[in-house]
Amino acid sequence: MNIVDLMELGFPDDIVHIWKVNGFSELFPIQKQAIEKGLFNGQNLLVVAPTSSGKTFIGELVAIQNSYMNKKSIYLVPFKSVSDEKYEEFKEKYHENGFNIKISDGDHRDDDEDIRIGNYHIAVMTYEKLSGMLIVNPNMLNNCDCVIVDEVQMMSDPHRGGNLELLLTKMKESYKKTQIIALSAVLGSLNGFDKWLEAEVIKEVDRPLELRQGVLFTNGNFEYTEWNTSLIGNEQMNATNLNELLKFLLDKDEQVVIIKNSVPSSQKLARELANYFSSLPGAAKVIEQLREEPETEIRDELLVTLRSSIAFHNSDCDINERRLVEAGFKEGEIKILVSTTTLSMGVNLPCKTVILADLQKWDATGGAPLEVNWSVGEVRNIFGRAGRYGKGNDFGRGIFIAENSVKREFIKKTYLNAPLENFSSALEDRDISLRVLDVVASGYGEFEDTITKFLFKTYAALSWDNDYARQQINKHIKIGIDTCLTYGLFEQSARGKITITELGKVCASMGCSIESFSMLVDHIQNTTHLNDLDLIFLISQTEEVNEKYYRIKWDNQALKYKIQSRLVEEYSNSRMTGTYLSEYERLLNTGRPLTKTLCTSFSMVLLVNDILYSEFSLSSIRKAFGFTTASIRSISLNLSWMLDIVCQISNVIKPEFTDDIERLNKCIANRSTLSSYFLNNLSKYITREEKIKLVKSGMLSLDEFLEKDSSEFKASINPTKVDKIVKVINDRRDRNYQYWEREHIRRVEKLGYDSSLIKCLYNGLELEFEHKLCEFLNADFIEGTVKRLKQQSKIEPGLLMVLGNGQKYSIQLTAKENKNKFIDSQNAEDVISQSAHLELDGYVCIGRPDFQELAIDQASHLAKKHNFKLVPLFALIELYIRIKEGELSSEVVTNFFVDFKGYLNISKIDKYFKG
Repeated sequence: MNIVDLMELGFPDDIVHIWKVNGFSELFPIQKQAIEKGLFNGQNLLVVAPTSSGKTFIGELVAIQNSYMNKKSIYLVPFKSVSDEKYEEFKEKYHENGFNIKISDGDHRDDDEDIRIGNYHIAVMTYEKLSGMLIVNPNMLNNCDCVIVDEVQMMSDPHRGGNLELLLTKMKESYKKTQIIALSAVLGSLNGFDKWLEAEVIKEVDRPLELRQGVLFTNGNFEYTEWNTSLIGNEQMNATNLNELLKFLLDKDEQVVIIKNSVPSSQKLARELANYFSSLPGAAKVIEQLREEPETEIRDELLVTLRSSIAFHNSDCDINERRLVEAGFKEGEIKILVSTTTLSMGVNLPCKTVILADLQKWDATGGAPLEVNWSVGEVRNIFGRAGRYGKGNDFGRGIFIAENSVKREFIKKTYLNAPLENFSSALEDRDISLRVLDVVASGYGEFEDTITKFLFKTYAALSWDNDYARQQINKHIKIGIDTCLTYGLFEQSARGKITITELGKVCASMGCSIESFSMLVDHIQNTTHLNDLDLIFLISQTEEVNEKYYRIKWDNQALKYKIQSRLVEEYSNSRMTGTYLSEYERLLNTGRPLTKTLCTSFSMVLLVNDILYSEFSLSSIRKAFGFTTASIRSISLNLSWMLDIVCQISNVIKPEFTDDIERLNKCIANRSTLSSYFLNNLSKYITREEKIKLVKSGMLSLDEFLEKDSSEFKASINPTKVDKIVKVINDRRDRNYQYWEREHIRRVEKLGYDSSLIKCLYNGLELEFEHKLCEFLNADFIEGTVKRLKQQSKIEPGLLMVLGNGQKYSIQLTAKENKNKFIDSQNAEDVISQSAHLELDGYVCIGRPDFQELAIDQASHLAKKHNFKLVPLFALIELYIRIKEGELSSEVVTNFFVDFKGYLNISKIDKYFKG
């Protein structure tokens, strides 16, 4: 089937042209089968095929087709590195044609709200991110028509498989019956997975391009077996070790990927190879681009290895470093790429030869890392990256190197000639308490029997086929329920009905242990004045943070000496409080040495202190502690995850802390000072050091980038960056504003109402805007009346709102003609000073399009003293439309208006009414 024939299935020629430009001419057999078996008719499909056989394009086809019918598709991937690549690929291909592409994973959160409300065509997400969002928003799948699950064989993974299985069970049991397209690498027996998934199976054994998998032995001979034909052959390479093999391949003008089993070993090998192949020409373009990136030891190390056209790719590289390396390899500048297994699971960097340089992998399941065998499936997936179709290759190679006959036979028996693992469930290997919590939080069970019934619908339940197994699972479910009741995550009525508490929802959605969660709840409940460093000290003691493997030797004497010296300084200057202080004093009083656990906690507190409150560069902080940039990033992101949890806890039991915790969280995640928090959304474009310079120059708001000439920033940042920043700010504001205007008009017209009032609110100026807003507020919206407070002709007139309970509020209206200029704090706060002579119960500023960061920050402080409310127009209209849609009543909206303080956004509306 020719790619052009897709136009007969409704695909327009501009999209078909994009696919042709990207190298598609004919559909592969599995793609044709997918269409024939119901890809475009809502049929669940399980596609089992080798790498490079065209699985991914099946998911792409259905997602694009759905978009033309305004249907939503979620593309699920296992890792952040893969989600980033897939998002960039989709955006590059389709964004200019009007496709709304979003991304959500641990590194990307800006699109979460859009995905929740259905403002997307295609959303690229990791498994865990969708799982967490479904707990908070159980009906989210009702807005989604299709979920494409890439690398579904991960369901057998002991660490993450149970979570994915529960996610698939929810999809199967969802009210809408969302279509599932599951894409898997080659497997042994499916063990009934296809029947459980209610999916048509499309199974392909052969690859479009032959793959030779084998061993290079000491005689210089590469002994291989062909994937498709199973023919045994050999290729004389006159090489007996890795360096000689690489020379042989480079002489044939080939690019090579080498897979190592750890981050340190990948970097070490890249350095060694760069020295050995120092005569290779440098990757000039990548080097030039990399020099523009923030200074890290990873960047500096890459700059050295790239002089020999050699690079490494692992989790220590930050997102921009990975992107530049990937681009350099795709463009042919990088000849040898040493990587961890991040490249074997979906990241598309095709080459002719892949070398698996380690015979075993590291596994830290039991605590300390141990070397264990690769699975056969992992080896096939790694080698499957070789010889990608359409890249000018006649075949691909997957090579092990054996230095003796014992290792050669081990490789053959363990990997090359061994059968593939059968599909299996990993659900029962995880803590059942969290599974029970997840089921109740997602709305799939509210009595013990309904929880049990749901869990017995999982794929794992196919193996619970005897009385003993069923008794054990029922026992675990009872323990799970009791545990959740003990910790206040469930409530149970006299008749046995189980209800998730608000705190239970938070615990379920964030995925931390119940014990750690309880410790954080206790801290917030018992805290009257929030202290940043005391909170970090507590978080650092949780198992999720303290026991994580950061590749830092916490019991190293040199590190302990540094930390103890800093602690003495902090203590003498009275900069310790709470548990942080008491733990240090206890250490002093007992005279005991610093333990590994305490060294970890104190190190993290001191690190955060320097990040938030010092003007030190990240490089200076790194050198002071002796940590790598990657370790600091890992610690920061892990603390940020736990601060996310604390923020959600605070939102339930101490809302007055939420804004401060959120600000703290974003600054730690971005390694930024607290004073530069408003620049955090630009962390992709400007460094910590540049943020500090901008703040010291007097910058208070992002709007200054829009108002000043780029040359005015040259003392702080490169003026060429300003143009990018201005474009990013304008694009974001345009996209958000246009979405809400379009969405609100659509929903009003769908209800059969005249949308002219909404259109005028979004576009009217001065007196017209004022009069229409008065009309709007009096239109069966708030239980009360609104009238002019005084006559004035400027754009910020005053209104008086009198509620049915007698409460009076002064309202100031501020509408910017330029919809990309946000309202500053001075304009937002004017309502208080202008109305000071009146006897009022509160003050409201309604603004269009939205408010600057400083105004939002100030609102939370003014709210405590003045009952101040900062309301963007789109949030006000959202409340109005929910009344018209019957979701809310005027009474509950009025009560909400009285209760809320500070800045109002859609998330706060959702959280209030879900409560």
